[in-house]
Amino acid sequence: MLKNTPIAYRLLVIVALTIVGMTLMGGAGLTLIRDSLVNERENMTRAVVETSVSVVASLFERARAGEMSEADAKAQAVKQLRAIRFGNNDYIFVYDTKGTVIALPDDKAIGQNRLDFTDSKGATPTREIIRLAAGGGGSLTYYYPKAGGTQPLPKMSTVKPFAAWDWIIGTGVYVDDIDDTFYHHLMLMALVGTGALLLTLSGAFLVSRGITAPLGRVTRAMERLAGGDLGVRIHETDRKDEIGRLARALETFRTNAREVERLKHDQEEARTQTESQRRAAMVALADRFQSSVAAIVGAVTDGAQRMREAASGLVRVAETTGDQSAHVAASSEQASANVQTVAAATEELAASIAEIARQITQANTIAGKASEDMVQAQGIMGGLTEAARRIGDVMDLISGIAAQTNLLALNATIEAARAGDAGKGFAVVAGEVKTLATQTAHATGDISAQIGAIREASASAASAIEAIGSTLRDINSTSSAIASAVEEQGATTRDISRNVDQAAQGTRQVSHTINSVRDNAQATRQAAGDLLSASETLFEQIMRLRDEVDRFLSHVRAP
Repeated sequence: MLKNTPIAYRLLVIVALTIVGMTLMGGAGLTLIRDSLVNERENMTRAVVETSVSVVASLFERARAGEMSEADAKAQAVKQLRAIRFGNNDYIFVYDTKGTVIALPDDKAIGQNRLDFTDSKGATPTREIIRLAAGGGGSLTYYYPKAGGTQPLPKMSTVKPFAAWDWIIGTGVYVDDIDDTFYHHLMLMALVGTGALLLTLSGAFLVSRGITAPLGRVTRAMERLAGGDLGVRIHETDRKDEIGRLARALETFRTNAREVERLKHDQEEARTQTESQRRAAMVALADRFQSSVAAIVGAVTDGAQRMREAASGLVRVAETTGDQSAHVAASSEQASANVQTVAAATEELAASIAEIARQITQANTIAGKASEDMVQAQGIMGGLTEAARRIGDVMDLISGIAAQTNLLALNATIEAARAGDAGKGFAVVAGEVKTLATQTAHATGDISAQIGAIREASASAASAIEAIGSTLRDINSTSSAIASAVEEQGATTRDISRNVDQAAQGTRQVSHTINSVRDNAQATRQAAGDLLSASETLFEQIMRLRDEVDRFLSHVRAP
């Protein structure tokens, strides 16, 4: 309930509780004092009444013993009772059970009936006396003026019956002095309490000021410190009480806060420096990576471009070879027709010598042309074989570059893992680079396989062309033999026919060989087309790789 109440008010509450406690204790003490005085008066009156009853009883016994008459005993008793004085000139009174006065210091009152007497408060003391006596006696308080006075004052009386004579014996004492004593002690206690209150209030004020003032300074310093003012001055650190310990604890907190602030500043500087170093390392790594990858991509691009050019040349060569093979096939078919014509004219050899000579001359011309075409085809196939070898070298270079790119991507992935969260983007791009390098290696493997097929086709074409050359040489030899036979008009027709059959067989062989060359040229053209398509795919992959590397380096260099 008091947790939100200031300390000064709490001290006032303590003072207030102290005052209330002192007041309650004082009231209880005064009440005890008054009760003690009342009990003392009551005991005194009871003792006096007991003594008086003993006196009357003694006289009653004497009268009953015959020592005196009852009237004399009563008169002697009244005389002795009226003579009794105690306390503050206090006396004994006697009433009968009907309220008639038997004994009083005032002679005028003797014999009066006071049954209906009423005091200033409206009470009827005589009736109350008779009631108490009927019950064996007791005490009562009423208001009655002192002798010679008119002001009713409180009076406490004790009564006891003497049944043998139907008397009620009693005495009373005024208790106004008890009230005076009570009020005297009350005033004295009030003065003492007021002084104690002033002293307590002064002490509480001094204690409150001694607590709240330094505590307020410490609290204000604490509030400024909580607001971030680490330069605030902490007071009261030299005190030896709880406030001093609080101030020293606050001073320790301020010192620790300064140390924490300094460490935080140092950590921030270290973090900034580390970030700068990491950024510089990343940029340097990106520069090195760009240098390495740019050189590799450039080399791969050049190789791919050369491969495209070589594939284009190979396609053109294959087309040329096909065209020339068709021309040679046509020539071979023409030669075969001529040989058939010679065979048909064999029977008319004698008459057709001139025609035979002309056909032989034409056959020699065609054979020579075929020989020249074969030589050219051999040169073309040699160039095709050399081009296929160069393309194989380029594929080996591309495979090496792809392996180096894959290795660089693996190194980049490791570096990205070391960089932690900052290298996640670097790791993703490095994975893409590794994937592209793997795709490049697969493409170069496919191209190498195509080149192997081209080499095999070129070797087959070269063998076929060599066979055609051999056949053409046979044709030349046959033509020479025919020429000799023509010149030797004496050769038999059978020999001419045999030679013609050999020529027909040779021309069929030449035609077959030329058809094979044409088919090989077509296969070479198809392989060259595949090589060109693969080289274009490789070129596109290299361009994509270069774009991905550029984006990756831009991401790495970004602040």
